[in-house]
Amino acid sequence: MSGVKMPGAHSGTCSAARAKEGTRHAPRLTGASREGDTCVRGRTALASRWRRTVVLGTSLLSLFGSARCNEARVVSEEEVQSLNFPGPILLGPNAAAPQYAYVASTNFDLRFRSGRLHVFDLAAVESALEGCEAPCVLDLQSLPEITASSVAVRSFASTLRRSATEEGLYLVSREDSSLSRLTLENGGRDVGCGADSAACDDDAARIDTETSVLRSGLGLPTDPVDAQVIGLVTPGRFRELLLVAYRAGSLALLGSRGIGQPLELIEVASALAREITGLYVREAAQEVWLFGQRDSRIGQVRLVLQDGQPSGVEPLVIASPRVLTGTDTGRAQLEADIRAMSALPDRPERVLLLTRQPQALLQASLAGGGPQTLEVRRATEVSVGASRLTVTRLRGLSLALVSTFDDASLSVFDAEQGRSLGSARQLSGPFEIAVDPVREWALVTDFRASSVRVIRLSGLLDCLEAVSTERCQPELIATIGTPRPVSELN
Repeated sequence: MSGVKMPGAHSGTCSAARAKEGTRHAPRLTGASREGDTCVRGRTALASRWRRTVVLGTSLLSLFGSARCNEARVVSEEEVQSLNFPGPILLGPNAAAPQYAYVASTNFDLRFRSGRLHVFDLAAVESALEGCEAPCVLDLQSLPEITASSVAVRSFASTLRRSATEEGLYLVSREDSSLSRLTLENGGRDVGCGADSAACDDDAARIDTETSVLRSGLGLPTDPVDAQVIGLVTPGRFRELLLVAYRAGSLALLGSRGIGQPLELIEVASALAREITGLYVREAAQEVWLFGQRDSRIGQVRLVLQDGQPSGVEPLVIASPRVLTGTDTGRAQLEADIRAMSALPDRPERVLLLTRQPQALLQASLAGGGPQTLEVRRATEVSVGASRLTVTRLRGLSLALVSTFDDASLSVFDAEQGRSLGSARQLSGPFEIAVDPVREWALVTDFRASSVRVIRLSGLLDCLEAVSTERCQPELIATIGTPRPVSELN
């Protein structure tokens, strides 16, 4: 979440006031004399949780030791269900013809008791845009039909993934290193927490280490940053596998017999990289790549399957890392600072990497080099603050969409040739990206403005097909949720 400058709080005392059910009273990062200041209940416990949250570091601990407030703040139900620093986004339940957008509010400022998973009806969004001059602001309180449902989840969500059987979702949170399993109900319109959980921010994920094939006492690392799901078609103990990467250089392999069954911890591999920012799975090769900051090496772990199921002896085998070669940054050693990686459609020997050092979208090849190299064949400059990469295929064209947090823009590139095709601006802090192939939209969570931006790609596609010469840029057509810039929290 680089680029968000969280200000210090004012010193002073806080009166003992009870928090309303459904909210967590954390500092609003405002002056003590302003209306709306809040009080912190159980400051010691909250500060302890912050110390376990690597993402924010020690700089935020001072907020809980020095925040000042004089009266409790009443928070309405509408505000509890509002977007609040949204992060992960996923479209579904069928990715090819999505009906809903699942968006996780990270609750980054601990404004509420928990984070929240919002389910937005894409058809209702489309209907609200009729007769509205772009860019429209779709206020969720005045347009309640847009919100199909919402449910409380863990704070600090980092990743949202669809289960292999499309029965539910996995939500990875950096709060208490939690992993939640959510069931999709009523055709994906509603999200449930399973029969054994009263709320989705409870301990919904049951990781059964006692039935693990490994030594007793194996535990999960802390600070999960990314995850991928692998479907298993061979009948056996597990129906799907979940790979979870952890910031400090670890990878956990978990197995599930179904979205409603306990997760079982199978294996943990450690010391894979200095600092992991994400993972990339090459299913055909049964390889897991782990990439990170300030390192041109990409960790490799081989996933060992026997009869379609994880090996009971050594399911994760650490291999020598791949080294990114072929780029010249003017340094003695390349510091790639990789932020995202994706496959190139129909080119299994090629991958795309989004890096901050160099500040580029790289196309790299596995062919021609050795098993421990990844040769960069093309580099396209991107704007400052490259954050996320999504590769999609629309109208037969391979497109790479890149969010640049600090530049406040979403850029579209020809994924094959690396050409820049255009950018959508007027954003604040674009982060995660999801593409609706039916409506030809890109939906981008705007972390700084606590909203979701809807970017229309159809005009750009028309120009590329020479059908039209108008609106040849990605176009911001709507904002879901009233923008609430971070500056207003200062």
